[in-house]
Amino acid sequence: MNKHIFLLIVFVIAISSCCKEDEKMINPYFAKVYPQILDSIELECDPDTSYNYVFAEINNTDFCRYESKVGKFELNKSSKFMTSSPTIGSGEVDPDARQGASLDLGDIHLKNRHEVLQIKFPDFKLGRNFIEYLDSIFSIEEHDIIGLEDIVIPDGTDIEEEALLKFSGGYLKSFLIELGAVDRVNITESGGNGFSLRSIYGDQEDSYIRFTNVEKTKDDEHVYYDLEIDFSCNLYHWPQYGYEGLWGEVRNGKIIAKVSVDK
Repeated sequence: MNKHIFLLIVFVIAISSCCKEDEKMINPYFAKVYPQILDSIELECDPDTSYNYVFAEINNTDFCRYESKVGKFELNKSSKFMTSSPTIGSGEVDPDARQGASLDLGDIHLKNRHEVLQIKFPDFKLGRNFIEYLDSIFSIEEHDIIGLEDIVIPDGTDIEEEALLKFSGGYLKSFLIELGAVDRVNITESGGNGFSLRSIYGDQEDSYIRFTNVEKTKDDEHVYYDLEIDFSCNLYHWPQYGYEGLWGEVRNGKIIAKVSVDK
């Protein structure tokens, strides 16, 4: 199962179990484990020789991760859609179904509670050529980052749907930044409970993601992108964890990544 879809399912289940009666109810398991997840995120920068890396100042402390230590940097595509019921088979798929994309800076399956920084791209329509879509995104240097102020809750939205929109943003119209981890204690290595610090949970005034340099090459099977990215954002706790508000101010972010996409 695609890891993005899996994590979405985990959070949908969590939202459904926590919010049926009281939107403010806190998941007991999350409240117990989340402090351990936070403690495992070491705000440090141990230099390495890997070509691919991410660097940022988080709360005025240097933070960096290199591909040789956190796993492969990848540009991934996933399907995103909404149905009229919880299961694909019994629900009518939204005719405006979308695809999603993300730059994954590390491998979330590498070890238990291993954090991975993800840059989630704006969604695009099914059937659109992925490489053409990426070229259109990279041709614009600076983009907005989605925050709580960008979430629109339509009239008549029930509690569960509202919670999901506040967690995921629905179909993304701008970039979302997430520092996530998976807890696999007493769970198979292919599964686990997902935890994340996200831009969407709070204000993103003056935040940005900027493609300062993009070089594209290709061979018979792949297209390669050499990316230099600057970014700045705020990362927030999800209230279902028992914490609220700002976790960290991420400033002077820099990503160097060479990634490939199948033709």
